[in-house]
Amino acid sequence: MRKPHLYLLYAFAISFLCCPYLKTALGQADYIANVDRQPLEASIERVIQALEIAGSPLPKEALQAIKELKASERDPQVVRQLQAILDPFCLLEVNINPESRVKVKRLTRPAV
Repeated sequence: MRKPHLYLLYAFAISFLCCPYLKTALGQADYIANVDRQPLEASIERVIQALEIAGSPLPKEALQAIKELKASERDPQVVRQLQAILDPFCLLEVNINPESRVKVKRLTRPAV
């Protein structure tokens, strides 16, 4: 049986490392193409490691798809596809504007 604090770690890891790259409209994520690929891939690696440590790794299909996309050379398409793979796992959207104001919005994924 998993401990409740691991779910909390899972939620924070996904939301704070990946979801800043996503924007929502009516609870569904819009895909942002003007994200640099290298920082996004580095953030995804940190999320994968955090989830493995917490005992809730991403499904093997998602990990395989991410691995295949890293080998691709088409940056805008890779960014869009990476975001599409991770979107179903995001619980929250965190938006930090230039004035350092923070907004957190709950997405449509049900919390466990």
